[in-house]
Amino acid sequence: MGAIYELIHRASLEYPYIEVGFHCDNYMLHFHNEIELIYIKEGSIPVQINQDIHVLVEDDICIVMPNQAHTIYPKEYNNVYIIKILPFQEFDVVTLPKSIFNKDDYCHSEILNYLFSIVKEDNEKKIGYEMAVQNSCNGILLYLLRNLSQEYSTLTKVTKNKCINDLINNVDKYLKSNYSKKITLEEVSNACNYNKYYFCKLFKKVTSINFSEYCNSFKINKSIEYLKTKNYTMEEISYKCGFASVRSFSRVFRSCYNTSPGNYRKFMQQSTNFNEKQKETVV
Repeated sequence: MGAIYELIHRASLEYPYIEVGFHCDNYMLHFHNEIELIYIKEGSIPVQINQDIHVLVEDDICIVMPNQAHTIYPKEYNNVYIIKILPFQEFDVVTLPKSIFNKDDYCHSEILNYLFSIVKEDNEKKIGYEMAVQNSCNGILLYLLRNLSQEYSTLTKVTKNKCINDLINNVDKYLKSNYSKKITLEEVSNACNYNKYYFCKLFKKVTSINFSEYCNSFKINKSIEYLKTKNYTMEEISYKCGFASVRSFSRVFRSCYNTSPGNYRKFMQQSTNFNEKQKETVV
């Protein structure tokens, strides 16, 4: 299976996504619209970006650009900061010279200062913290844009990015309104104003997976929201996410996360309890 478009753990225009502490989720290869910063506070962790696997060690910073396929491979213990920021429009046509930065890189301390400020403000939540967090996020983006970016100026690159974003946004809009029922190729291609045969070809080209796989991934990502609590049974979650049966739901879930929905729910509850304790000692 190729990279999936991530629907959970997302930033908004008003606030970044922030995750601090123990981290051992088994993510699939995925991509999203945000810039993602991964900082290793303690331990080490393998990170895959496109086809390359890097082992991040203590004090390393990894920067994943929008729509870049990536994943984290879990280890027994690590203390990781993950921050996702929705970038300026200018980032549609820029790239970075590399993805991994260590303490010997001249930019490391500058980025780390912004990162620590975001985590500290989010943790303490003093008056005006949202503004302080957003200022630090903008500081990171501006620093990357002015000091590290390598601009792509060809019209082909701009057009390609716009095509990818428009297609994914239209598909996501349709799926968000209809994920709880059976979705046909004809319906979604009509919603995106494409012939279904051209839609299939274009979708596979820009996402590297077919629509059926993407749709299942979307539904599984939605199921994660229900698995976070004990309020819903597996039967209820299966129905809410548009699966014909618990068996079908479990089979697709296992293909995405290599575990059953029940085991994933147990792990999330254990991880949440651990992270609550870790927050008291952050920064």
